[in-house]
Amino acid sequence: MSLLLILTTVFIVFVLGFLIGHHWRYFSSTFIPVKFQSFKILEFTEKSYFKGLNYLLNDQTDEAIETFTEVFEVSPHTIETHLALGNLLRKRGEIDKAIQIHQNLLASSQISSVEINYVSLELARDFMAAGLFDRAERLLKKLAHIEEITASWRSTLKVTLQWESLDVLLDIYQQTNDWDQAIWAGEQLLRYDRAKYKQLLAQFLCEKTQVMINTGNFEAARGCIEKAVWFDSKCVRAILLEGELEFRLGNFKQSIKVLKRVANLDKALLVEAIPLLEKNYECLNLSKEWHDFLCEILNKSQEIYILVIVFESLNKTGQTPIDLYQVMIDKLNENPSLQSLKWLLKIKQQKKLDGLDDDLLIELVQYLIKKKAKYCCNHCGFTSKILYWLCPSCRHWNTMRPISI
Repeated sequence: MSLLLILTTVFIVFVLGFLIGHHWRYFSSTFIPVKFQSFKILEFTEKSYFKGLNYLLNDQTDEAIETFTEVFEVSPHTIETHLALGNLLRKRGEIDKAIQIHQNLLASSQISSVEINYVSLELARDFMAAGLFDRAERLLKKLAHIEEITASWRSTLKVTLQWESLDVLLDIYQQTNDWDQAIWAGEQLLRYDRAKYKQLLAQFLCEKTQVMINTGNFEAARGCIEKAVWFDSKCVRAILLEGELEFRLGNFKQSIKVLKRVANLDKALLVEAIPLLEKNYECLNLSKEWHDFLCEILNKSQEIYILVIVFESLNKTGQTPIDLYQVMIDKLNENPSLQSLKWLLKIKQQKKLDGLDDDLLIELVQYLIKKKAKYCCNHCGFTSKILYWLCPSCRHWNTMRPISI
């Protein structure tokens, strides 16, 4: 028996056992005549309860659901029990069974309008987990437009129904790359958590901007960039896109000016701006200014991956500083990595220093680097060879950073 199954079973035993004990007095006094309230009925309930647990342990989900629904008929006092069972089934991947439970609740006449909204939200989550985004979207949009929610509803959920519904909608639009709708949902959510959703909106607008730049819709792209920076003035991605836009328009000096701002916002992402900066300087025939800029970075930076990129660019100019060899040696001693070793050997080869078979070593190190990840999510630890602005693992924006290999 897997650990997950054991933990699930323990949780079910605790929840259902508690609810049976907690609600039995209500059930017996409300639904069972006094003359039939006997030990035999209690004994029957307990037998059905353990029978249902036995079905769950043997992965007989259909029989378990049927047994528990017989014990716990839908009423205002058993809704939480049905919801708990439905959510457990969804987490176990049995989405169809979770949908069945939540739909049965909605078909009952025993629940209030507020509870119908609660169940509808869980049913929308079922549809989303099943990949039925259109059905989930229809339910959630109805919930998001409910004008009033009672105080008791707030105390139960701790957040408003609109917030919950819009947040799930936002996730759907992210997964389907529907950035216009994601922006709409994010703007609605600003009233609940402005700091969080402003950053998300900036990323959605950047996604939209990238599409516009690729299709040549430059004016609309500029408007999206301005709006993204308004939402998040520290959004490095928006600055990189603005630099790309100016480059596409032939405004090379402005592109350089914009891209240099990256160093002030996030030094770790400066490496993403260097290739485009190099193109701008080449288009302006400013080789000396480009060399001076690289030397400035070299003097200020302490990160090995930035030094490696700078060295590569300087090497193209044919004006590699003599002391760079010693800098790379020092960095290698402080923080050994395959990247620094590769470039150390390359410098060593160019300086025609005695040593091992340098060509073979460089080829070997290059092969090892290609197999390693270049970026890591500082939220969940996901690693990748390419830069994702939206982490595919934890679905957090702007958390991927370059790593030293």
